[in-house]
Amino acid sequence: MAWKRLNDCAEMWDKISYSGEKKGDIVMALSVDKSSENPYLGVVRQITKREGSPDKPGFVDKSKLIIVSSEDLLSWKKVGDLKIKNINEVIKKLETEDSFFIGLEDPDIIIDEKGFRHLYFTIAFKLKSREGYYVYLGHAHGKDLNSLEAPSPVLSPILKENIFGFKEICFDFSKKGRHLAECGIMENKREVSAMASVLSSGYDKGWEFSKIVFDPHKSKYEWCCGHASPCCFFIDEFLKYKNMKVGIMNGREKSKIVDGKKIYGKFRPGLFIYDDKKEKIVWVDEKPLFEDPLSTGITFASDFIYLGDGEGILYAHVNDSFVRAYKLKADLLIKRLPKN
Repeated sequence: MAWKRLNDCAEMWDKISYSGEKKGDIVMALSVDKSSENPYLGVVRQITKREGSPDKPGFVDKSKLIIVSSEDLLSWKKVGDLKIKNINEVIKKLETEDSFFIGLEDPDIIIDEKGFRHLYFTIAFKLKSREGYYVYLGHAHGKDLNSLEAPSPVLSPILKENIFGFKEICFDFSKKGRHLAECGIMENKREVSAMASVLSSGYDKGWEFSKIVFDPHKSKYEWCCGHASPCCFFIDEFLKYKNMKVGIMNGREKSKIVDGKKIYGKFRPGLFIYDDKKEKIVWVDEKPLFEDPLSTGITFASDFIYLGDGEGILYAHVNDSFVRAYKLKADLLIKRLPKN
């Protein structure tokens, strides 16, 4: 196996990193425990039931979270289902007469100063009365991935502000508690994924919505004018811009009508710069970083791990079906950033 160049800033590992344990498995959203080694450990979302196609409206995925391991960060295998103490009680309290639970999604693993694991994830509910979802940003903590316990979610829908939930946390490692999250908002009678600033006073307390910092419908670039979701900030050791954070977002083109049917636009990762002091995205790249050659519409980044010497691996899932690794180099990415 070898790295294959995609363009002037990204390479692709030419073998799929994880596609499940048997034919027909559907997996996505790898997050790596960056304190683990020999083997490396991570958490993946596995689909337990899919109705429809992720390229078209109306599909529903039911899912669970699993633990995976790797010796080289390029090939992963399942260890077992992720077990979270108290999660069933949390789900039961959140479920309403107008919704039903469809699974845990979008894991993000954070290690605190004492070495404890904090897992953030989506608790997703499908609405019965109309199209749409209520989503909560769940949180679990423990000394390792096998001892996690879930208190109440850190963020919940704010219906009076037409916010239907939060997911996909982009965590601030500077201890300032200024994070980004995907935020479901209502615009022109339809739900749109935007990027929001969310503040916290701790890993599991004091979380609150601050404001929308990127509304894709106001973007001037086609690749991210439909929906937008934050992936992660790069650590300063890899890449920074002045006193601001450089990160990866997942942008989606606007949907199209083809033969009378609505077809989703493409989802791809791209760069942005965030001024956390002003809670403002000051720059978004004019085009995405890359698209997987096997993509039929989705190349969605989920985590980045720094390898040293100005290189790192970005994980993304393709077609909401399998995970692949891509190599990024800081000296190439910096050429895409503003010159001033």
